[in-house]
Amino acid sequence: MADLVASHQLDIGIVEGHFSNSQLIVEELSEDSMVIVASAEHSPILRKAQVGIIDLENETWIVREQGSGTREATEKLFQLFEITPAKLMQFSSTQSIKVSLEAGLGISLLSQWAIQKEFKNGDLKVIRIKGLPLSRQFSIVTKTSFQTKALKVFIDLLRMNKILTTL
Repeated sequence: MADLVASHQLDIGIVEGHFSNSQLIVEELSEDSMVIVASAEHSPILRKAQVGIIDLENETWIVREQGSGTREATEKLFQLFEITPAKLMQFSSTQSIKVSLEAGLGISLLSQWAIQKEFKNGDLKVIRIKGLPLSRQFSIVTKTSFQTKALKVFIDLLRMNKILTTL
């Protein structure tokens, strides 16, 4: 996304994670919480009284593709807890990960925003681990301070939504 803004293919991007590109104007927008989730019906790890690192390592991890902010957060989690997963499955969308989780194929680190519906419906459950949730940052990236009226209105709406979600 940031590369598309840098090359003038997009006027604005909303990106997750951290990156460095001196050509771009970056404005922090909001913070997100990342949690480990599994199928409410099919995941044996949820039946454990206490989940340890070895339990997490023995699970199949369903992860996003390299370069995504969610994958960056997952790699950070692996480093933080010194986890070396036994198996990884990789998908290019959060929706395909959620469907795989619901089918009981493994566990994943996902945004609390992304799983609101599945959590509310009882399809996915959070695996409680000390030290979680992890936080990550969403930012607005633009290339130039010149903005069309439509872009200014859009950015103002994003900023207003940030205010409303923090109340």
